[in-house]
Amino acid sequence: MRRAVVVAAVAVAPLWTACTSPAPADGVPALEWSRSHDDALARAKAEHRPALIEFTADWCVPCQELEERTYPDRQVRQQAERFVMVRVDATDPDDATAALMKRYRVYGLPTIVFIDSAGALLETPRVTGFVEPARFAYLMSTVH
Repeated sequence: MRRAVVVAAVAVAPLWTACTSPAPADGVPALEWSRSHDDALARAKAEHRPALIEFTADWCVPCQELEERTYPDRQVRQQAERFVMVRVDATDPDDATAALMKRYRVYGLPTIVFIDSAGALLETPRVTGFVEPARFAYLMSTVH
């Protein structure tokens, strides 16, 4: 019995590593997300970079589609290098998350808002729901 468990663990270990730590082979880094809204915006301001704020939740199917289909795309990752990226987890929102959702007028998930390099919240582009990679990369390219 112990031997079967060891064999199963060895067989599953490479799959677990591949799922939890993707390493793109094309030289373009994976997306880097901040979990702190305030720190991310302060960094964007200090570095004169645009910011992307994603509101997401574990139970959100379109959020999972973005994670699996859109964010791994090479063009999306290339565009993302210009941004400070922040992810707001609304799975079980606390008061601070609810306040951010109100501030950014988030009524459904996923919602992605953009802040330009001058610190202004942009009305467009704004993403609600799933977006294909090419369209998402284009929307990112319009933010300066």
